[in-house]
Amino acid sequence: MNDNTDILDNLIDMGVAPVQEVKTIKVIGVGNGGCNAVDNLASENIDNVSCLVCDSNASALSSHRGVPHRLLLGDGRGFGGKVERGREIAEEQAEQISKAMNDGAKIIIIATSMGGGTGTAAAPIFAREAKKLGLLTLAIATLPPSREKLPRALLALDGLDRLAKEVDALLVISNDRVEEVYSEESVDVGFKAADNVLCDAVRSIAGIIGMIGLINMDLSDVQTALEHSGVAVISTGRSCGENRVENAIKAAVTSPLLNNNDIYKSTHLLMRVSYDPAGSRPMQMREFRQIDAFSAKFGVNTWVKTGIDTEEGLGDDIRITILAAGFGLYGDSNTETANTKDPIDDRVRRFFPNLAYPLPQPIPEDIEEEESDEEDTAPTEETGREREGKSLWEKFSDFVTDMLKPEA
Repeated sequence: MNDNTDILDNLIDMGVAPVQEVKTIKVIGVGNGGCNAVDNLASENIDNVSCLVCDSNASALSSHRGVPHRLLLGDGRGFGGKVERGREIAEEQAEQISKAMNDGAKIIIIATSMGGGTGTAAAPIFAREAKKLGLLTLAIATLPPSREKLPRALLALDGLDRLAKEVDALLVISNDRVEEVYSEESVDVGFKAADNVLCDAVRSIAGIIGMIGLINMDLSDVQTALEHSGVAVISTGRSCGENRVENAIKAAVTSPLLNNNDIYKSTHLLMRVSYDPAGSRPMQMREFRQIDAFSAKFGVNTWVKTGIDTEEGLGDDIRITILAAGFGLYGDSNTETANTKDPIDDRVRRFFPNLAYPLPQPIPEDIEEEESDEEDTAPTEETGREREGKSLWEKFSDFVTDMLKPEA
C-alpha cells in the first residue's frame, strides 16, 4: 500500500455483516491507544463480546487485523492533535457512528486515551450516540504521563470532563501510576498491564452477565450498579489457603491501578465469588463471614449484591470480582466536583500528582481590589475571580498570556 487511497480500499466495510450471533457487549477502541487495547482484547475471544476499532489514521487502523470491524474518521490522515477539527469530523459522521453500535448490543464499553486528537475528540461523541440508543455506556480512559507537561494534561482533563458527562460509568487509568508500579519491568509489560484493565473489566462484566450459579447475577444487576453512577472500579483478586476469601478481597480492592479511589465510599457494589467444586477444598459456609465483614465496611445506604458461582480450573483458589461505582470524578461521590477556589489545581493534582507547574493564584474573595489613581488603561483585564468560571483551556490561555507579558 503506497497511499491512503489503497488503505481505504482495503478497510473492512461497515455495512450489515452476514448473519451472526448478537453479542451483549460491544467494546470500541477510539484513537490509537484505545485501538491497541481493543486489539489485545480481541485475541482473548471472550464470550458474548464483539469489538470495533475507530481511528483517524488509516495506516494505523488497517494494522488492527485481529478486529473484523473498523471505522475510519475523516480522510485517513489523522487529526494532528487538532481536537476541535476532530470533533467537527466526528459530528459529521455521528450517524455512521450510531449505526456501527446499533447491532443488538446492550452494553457499550469505550476504550480511549485522553490528550491526543482522535480519542479526546471522538470518544465523547461515541458515548453520546450510545446513550441515545438507550445502551448502558461505560468508558475506560487512559491519561498521558506528567512528563508531557501541562498543555497535554489540560487537554486530557477537558476531554475527560466531556466524556464523563456522556457515559454512565467511567474508569480512569493514570500513566504515571502504571510507570510507578511497573518501573522495573519492560515497556511491553507496563503497556500490557494498562491494557489488561480493559480485558479484566470486560471479562468481569461478561462473566457477571452470563453467570449461572448458587446465587445469580445478570445484566439487570450490572445496569443497576453502573447506570448514571459516575466513576467506577472493576477489579479481581484470587487467593488460596487460610483466609482465602479475605485475601482475595484484599487483592481486588488494593489493585495498584485503581487511581486511589476509596472503594468503601462507593454507592453501588457488585461482588462475584467463584470457586471450583472439583477442588480439594470447596467453599465453606463459614467463609461467608469474611464476605459479611467486607460488606459491613460500606455505608448503610450502599446498594450491595453478591453472586456465587463455580469456575472450573480454580482448584483450591477463590476468585473475587468487584464492581464498585458511585465515585465523583474529583470527589468521593458522583455529585462532587472540584472544590477548591482554583478547579485547575484540584483536577491536575488529582490525576497528575507528578506534574510540577506554577499557576497564578485567584484573588481571595474577602480581599477587595486596590483602587488605582491611574487612568483605566486596561479595562478588559480580568480578575482571578472572573477567571474561576472559565474552562480549563481558557484558564491555561490566560496563564500563558500572563507569563509572556513583558516586565514593566
